[in-house]
Amino acid sequence: MRIGTFASLTILAAGLLTAWACGSSSNGPPDEGTYDAAVPPPPPGDEPVPEEPPPPPPPPVPPCDYAQGFTDIQPLDTLNTPFNEKDMALAPDEKTLYYVSNLARTGDAGAKTNSLYRSQRTSLTAPFQTSVLVADPINVAGSSLSNPSLTTDLKSMYVYVTSGADGGGLGISVATLTGTHYGTPQQIVELAGSPLREPFITADGSTLYAAHPTPVGSGTTTTNLTKVVKDDNGDFGAPTDLVEFKHDKPYEDSAPVLTPDQLTIVFASTRPPAPLTPKARQLWIATRAKATDKFGVPTNLADLNATDSDSAPSFVSADGCRLYLWRIPAAPAADGDPPPTSDLFVAKRPPAPDPQQ
Repeated sequence: MRIGTFASLTILAAGLLTAWACGSSSNGPPDEGTYDAAVPPPPPGDEPVPEEPPPPPPPPVPPCDYAQGFTDIQPLDTLNTPFNEKDMALAPDEKTLYYVSNLARTGDAGAKTNSLYRSQRTSLTAPFQTSVLVADPINVAGSSLSNPSLTTDLKSMYVYVTSGADGGGLGISVATLTGTHYGTPQQIVELAGSPLREPFITADGSTLYAAHPTPVGSGTTTTNLTKVVKDDNGDFGAPTDLVEFKHDKPYEDSAPVLTPDQLTIVFASTRPPAPLTPKARQLWIATRAKATDKFGVPTNLADLNATDSDSAPSFVSADGCRLYLWRIPAAPAADGDPPPTSDLFVAKRPPAPDPQQ
């Protein structure tokens, strides 16, 4: 009896040892798998530490402070003369600039009509070089050009063309780039006889913005901003006034200029607060979230506006940091003084603050 009991105990002990070694004992710790007994598991605390992800890159610094207005205004001294310089168009890189001036043209019998001039520079911080009269057919003898505007690809230049003492002529026209020359301006047929003036073509060439003089009655004329959109055939449709700016007051909204994304518009206006001279215009700006939205309430660019000058915008840089404009003293010259002339300027937004500071 003692021998049988001892044998049973021996067999039971052997079974328990086998179960414990396999990690399957119901009374033992949970099964954690098997491992090579020759390679013991690492002691607690020696497990490999996962690498930390690299820190995120610093936020990019914007090209300028969009919360601020255009405050730094400087004349384009290398282009301004005792004659009138106005109405600029720039290439997207802002290294080539076109403008109009009433300097006498060769072969034009000294006529003081506005002709197209071109100037170039090597970088955004370099001054523009001495300008040259554009020799292209775009300068038609006896005609006066104003408000040149370029598509991004530079293949089309829209201009306003007048001729003769009565200011008649082609109106809004387009000159096409052939090789290195812009051809003779051709009237936009759909706008023949239209009162629209001061054209500005969008960067993609799809929409033309302009000033739209509208009779109000009693001989008073007001001017609204309007747009003309191309259809699928490339033809311009009917002008549509920007209702968010429209008014029936005897003041003018004119010279619209847009950023390439069409989200910001700068224009000239005689709306209050009016300058000292009734016909002098000040600069206003408005924005929108999408190109299909209406613009918001315009804001007066008070830092650029002079109460004794007529000002108008010409071009806004693609990044929205630089505004090219021209202005002329609105007050008549004193007896014996030469008449005031218009000059070219560029205004800049201040640099953006460093987000790391």
